[in-house]
Amino acid sequence: LEKKQAEGIFDLSSPTTLQNIYNDDHLQIKIASSGFDHYFYLENKRAVLTEPISGRRMTMTTTFPGMIFYTGNAMESKQCNKNINGKHAGVCFEAQEPPILDGLKISPERTLDKRKYERKTTFEFSLI
Repeated sequence: LEKKQAEGIFDLSSPTTLQNIYNDDHLQIKIASSGFDHYFYLENKRAVLTEPISGRRMTMTTTFPGMIFYTGNAMESKQCNKNINGKHAGVCFEAQEPPILDGLKISPERTLDKRKYERKTTFEFSLI
Protein backbone atom coordinates (compact mmCIF):
# COMPACT_ATOMS: atom_id res chain seq x y z
CA LEU A 1 0.00 0.00 0.00
CA GLU A 2 1.49 3.30 -1.05
CA LYS A 3 1.04 6.49 0.98
CA LYS A 4 0.02 9.48 -1.12
CA GLN A 5 0.38 13.16 -0.29
CA ALA A 6 -3.00 14.55 0.70
CA GLU A 7 -4.51 16.98 -1.78
CA GLY A 8 -7.24 19.60 -1.72
CA ILE A 9 -9.47 19.65 1.33
CA PHE A 10 -7.50 16.69 2.78
CA ASP A 11 -4.19 18.60 2.78
CA LEU A 12 -3.99 19.85 6.35
CA SER A 13 -0.29 20.78 6.19
CA SER A 14 -1.25 24.45 6.53
CA PRO A 15 -3.96 25.97 8.73
CA THR A 16 -7.56 25.79 7.55
CA THR A 17 -10.87 26.39 9.26
CA LEU A 18 -13.15 23.48 10.04
CA GLN A 19 -16.03 25.44 8.50
CA ASN A 20 -14.26 25.18 5.12
CA ILE A 21 -14.26 21.40 5.53
CA TYR A 22 -17.93 21.21 6.54
CA ASN A 23 -18.97 23.25 3.48
CA ASP A 24 -16.76 21.45 0.94
CA ASP A 25 -18.50 19.44 -1.79
CA HIS A 26 -15.84 16.67 -2.02
CA LEU A 27 -17.56 13.26 -2.24
CA GLN A 28 -15.61 11.84 0.73
CA ILE A 29 -16.66 14.80 2.90
CA LYS A 30 -20.30 14.23 1.92
CA ILE A 31 -20.06 10.47 2.61
CA ALA A 32 -18.81 11.29 6.13
CA SER A 33 -21.87 13.56 6.72
CA SER A 34 -20.15 16.89 5.97
CA GLY A 35 -16.87 16.53 7.81
CA PHE A 36 -13.89 14.31 8.48
CA ASP A 37 -13.98 10.72 9.66
CA HIS A 38 -10.73 9.79 7.94
CA TYR A 39 -7.27 8.40 8.64
CA PHE A 40 -4.32 10.75 8.24
CA TYR A 41 -0.64 9.74 8.28
CA LEU A 42 1.32 12.13 10.49
CA GLU A 43 4.60 13.22 8.91
CA ASN A 44 6.07 14.60 12.13
CA LYS A 45 4.02 12.40 14.52
CA ARG A 46 1.97 15.34 15.77
CA ALA A 47 -1.28 17.13 15.07
CA VAL A 48 -2.27 20.60 16.25
CA LEU A 49 -5.74 22.12 16.58
CA THR A 50 -6.13 25.80 17.45
CA GLU A 51 -9.18 27.90 18.23
CA PRO A 52 -8.20 31.53 17.57
CA ILE A 53 -11.21 33.20 19.23
CA SER A 54 -10.57 31.63 22.65
CA GLY A 55 -6.83 31.25 22.10
CA ARG A 56 -6.83 27.53 22.93
CA ARG A 57 -4.47 25.02 21.35
CA MET A 58 -4.41 21.22 21.55
CA THR A 59 -1.30 19.36 20.41
CA MET A 60 -1.23 15.59 20.08
CA THR A 61 2.09 13.76 19.73
CA THR A 62 2.25 10.04 19.16
CA THR A 63 4.44 7.12 18.20
CA PHE A 64 1.60 5.80 16.02
CA PRO A 65 1.99 6.46 12.29
CA GLY A 66 -1.27 8.39 12.07
CA MET A 67 -4.71 9.14 13.41
CA ILE A 68 -8.40 9.20 12.68
CA PHE A 69 -9.63 12.79 12.62
CA TYR A 70 -13.35 12.94 13.36
CA THR A 71 -15.26 16.22 13.34
CA GLY A 72 -18.45 15.27 15.20
CA ASN A 73 -20.48 14.73 12.02
CA ALA A 74 -23.11 12.49 13.63
CA MET A 75 -23.50 14.25 16.98
CA GLU A 76 -27.14 14.83 17.90
CA SER A 77 -28.40 18.11 19.31
CA LYS A 78 -28.47 18.05 23.11
CA GLN A 79 -28.86 20.79 25.66
CA CYS A 80 -25.95 21.09 28.08
CA ASN A 81 -26.46 23.80 30.71
CA LYS A 82 -27.71 26.77 28.66
CA ASN A 83 -25.96 25.72 25.43
CA ILE A 84 -27.30 23.50 22.70
CA ASN A 85 -24.59 21.29 21.25
CA GLY A 86 -24.96 19.24 18.10
CA LYS A 87 -23.32 18.37 14.81
CA HIS A 88 -19.66 19.48 14.75
CA ALA A 89 -19.76 20.49 18.43
CA GLY A 90 -16.55 18.54 19.07
CA VAL A 91 -13.62 16.83 17.40
CA CYS A 92 -11.61 13.69 18.06
CA PHE A 93 -7.95 12.89 17.42
CA GLU A 94 -7.63 9.11 17.68
CA ALA A 95 -4.02 7.92 17.25
CA GLN A 96 -3.84 4.42 15.80
CA GLU A 97 -2.32 2.06 13.28
CA PRO A 98 -3.43 2.48 9.65
CA PRO A 99 -6.66 0.71 8.77
CA ILE A 100 -6.42 -2.64 7.01
CA LEU A 101 -8.27 -2.69 3.72
CA ASP A 102 -10.16 -5.74 2.50
CA GLY A 103 -8.05 -7.98 0.30
CA LEU A 104 -4.68 -6.67 1.51
CA LYS A 105 -2.23 -8.79 3.45
CA ILE A 106 -1.22 -7.60 6.89
CA SER A 107 2.15 -5.91 6.68
CA PRO A 108 5.01 -7.28 8.86
CA GLU A 109 5.01 -4.23 11.14
CA ARG A 110 1.37 -4.98 12.05
CA THR A 111 2.09 -8.57 13.11
CA LEU A 112 2.85 -8.94 16.80
CA ASP A 113 5.18 -11.55 18.20
CA LYS A 114 6.44 -12.07 21.75
CA ARG A 115 8.21 -8.72 21.83
CA LYS A 116 6.75 -5.93 23.92
CA TYR A 117 4.31 -3.74 21.96
CA GLU A 118 4.27 -0.17 23.13
CA ARG A 119 2.81 3.05 21.74
CA LYS A 120 2.57 6.44 23.38
CA THR A 121 0.20 9.34 22.73
CA THR A 122 0.18 12.59 24.66
CA PHE A 123 -2.13 15.60 24.54
CA GLU A 124 -0.96 19.06 25.52
CA PHE A 125 -3.38 21.92 26.07
CA SER A 126 -2.08 25.49 25.93
CA LEU A 127 -2.84 29.03 24.86
CA ILE A 128 -1.82 30.44 21.51
